[in-house]
Amino acid sequence: MIRKITLLFLAMLFVQLSAFSQRKCGSDIVHQRLMATDPAYAANDAAFRAKWQAFMATYANNPQALKALVGSGPDTVFEIPVVVHVLRAGNTGDHALGERYNPSDAQIQAYIDYTNAAFAANYTGYPTPTTGGTRIPFKLVLAKRDTNCNAATGIVRINAATTFSNYLNEGIDLDNTVGGGVNEVALKNLSRWRTSVYYNIYIVNKIDGEDGYNSTAAYTAGYAYYPGASSNVDGAVLLASTVFYRASGTGAWTAGGPGNITLPHEFGHAMNLKHVFDPFPSTSGCPSATNCSSTGDEVCDTQPIASSNFSCPTSSTLTCNGVPNDGVTAHNMMDYSNCQDRFTQGQLLRMMYALKNQTTRSTFITSLGATAPPSSSLPTACVPTTAANSFNLGVYDVIVTTGNNPSPAADTLMHVTCSGYLGDGSVGYINHTCTHRVTMTAGTTYKLFVNVGTGTTTSRARVFIDYNNDGTFNTTTEQVMPLSAAGS
Repeated sequence: MIRKITLLFLAMLFVQLSAFSQRKCGSDIVHQRLMATDPAYAANDAAFRAKWQAFMATYANNPQALKALVGSGPDTVFEIPVVVHVLRAGNTGDHALGERYNPSDAQIQAYIDYTNAAFAANYTGYPTPTTGGTRIPFKLVLAKRDTNCNAATGIVRINAATTFSNYLNEGIDLDNTVGGGVNEVALKNLSRWRTSVYYNIYIVNKIDGEDGYNSTAAYTAGYAYYPGASSNVDGAVLLASTVFYRASGTGAWTAGGPGNITLPHEFGHAMNLKHVFDPFPSTSGCPSATNCSSTGDEVCDTQPIASSNFSCPTSSTLTCNGVPNDGVTAHNMMDYSNCQDRFTQGQLLRMMYALKNQTTRSTFITSLGATAPPSSSLPTACVPTTAANSFNLGVYDVIVTTGNNPSPAADTLMHVTCSGYLGDGSVGYINHTCTHRVTMTAGTTYKLFVNVGTGTTTSRARVFIDYNNDGTFNTTTEQVMPLSAAGS
């Protein structure tokens, strides 16, 4: 069974070694920056943590609940539509199409194929589900349509140097230094697809002036935002050197492309996975408490460790829980080692819980971004009359589940979100026909949730299903939810 999800390349911070450099962790930098400056982000992070801990406390030993969360069977795959934005710094030399800073379509597709194989636990040399690996039911798919149902390739190329003169030498600014690279939001403003439909991935030439090709100091290979980040930054950023691959000849580079774990690692962050060496709630060293679902990386089948060994230790180094190193955690995709090749069952549960319960991720479930445009005409659209308002009124969330959301027995089937009249650019009506679709079975009971926004006292909503696709809503035969109370 294929479940549709759309993805655009924007990821969390990861630092890679060159011959002379050392790794550093940058993901916590962007996370902590938002925790300190964005109250809505901090509140979302706290809410997710509380819900996750409550879920694990209640259902960790309930196989049926966990099975319902993960999916109905081994054939379940959530397709995540992605848009890859290649931000080059010119058109010649290393910036020409297919060269070091401008990977070809084929190179990008090969890297996505590798990432999908890493999720499926069937990449050559990686452990399979029967030999220590864990299958993650995600498949990244380049977008095949835009939000207007026009055909798309899922790859957008922009010469960022024509807008920003400092992009050639500095790339994107991550560390917020004066006189450094291009401001992240300003750079992403050059190309951004709707983040509730696609996951955006940006391929850049440099991060804070380092490209990964010539770096002799620690550098950042990519970074991603946890769920809850605002749409102007959400997604992943990758150095071109993590994607580009050439076996031999002029410009040979074999450290990028298939086998480079940056994207699987960063997408793990995008689905709320933390580093296995996360010290939470401490700020460094070992976690200060022992509850594995509320401390450290908040996953119970990874060993708590104070820091990465940056290699693959086989000795009995003691971990935070005082037992010998299990020899497995260093292989985890969320560590910083040289042998990362697997996720765990606990990480699978956390990613799936984020998918089903985080607004900025659950909207991918019914995204049509990875589906080719229809060959026939779409149903007649209703175009209602709307009026301007200064109160940001409007429908914010429409959710369809199989039960009382968010109980583990409920499966989120659809989540469509908007930002209100003002938040959507003073738009009173949005047609989602080209972006979302959910299939429901006659005779089955579903739950429908409609949110008109917090703090509104005058907004009301009613729901219709246009069974005959004539663009007219009949209150007698097609109304499935009557006029709601004000503000509900």
